[in-house]
Amino acid sequence: MVDIFVSHSEQDRDVAQALAKFLEGLGWAVLWGKTPVRDDDRHDVNMAELANTQLVIVIWSRSSVSKAFLLRDAIAARDANKLMHVTNSAAPPKPLPVHRPNEVMLDASDLAQISLAVSAFMRQRVTKPKSTRRE
Repeated sequence: MVDIFVSHSEQDRDVAQALAKFLEGLGWAVLWGKTPVRDDDRHDVNMAELANTQLVIVIWSRSSVSKAFLLRDAIAARDANKLMHVTNSAAPPKPLPVHRPNEVMLDASDLAQISLAVSAFMRQRVTKPKSTRRE
């Protein structure tokens, strides 16, 4: 099972690759789209992958905010309570249509902060075992 899915536009490929390598180095299983896929074909693949992952990181930039598949990924992940917003600081996006005021927006270049946020998110996702104690 994949722990983290990184959704990104083709223009943010280098940022996605660097982030994926960093997260893999921390022991997470990451899927990030190593092979280019046409935007039209990406949606069907992503929805299956999104359903089988614990966390979806969406990389936002000036180019990605106009991508319909990225918006669909973000909405699906948000609705499943597994969305994390990350911005490409080299090409910061305009305001995001799916960003809520209480949601954190992380910078892709701040790997320490991303590491902390991912760890905290994953700790919250762990289900606690039911008590087997009998009275």
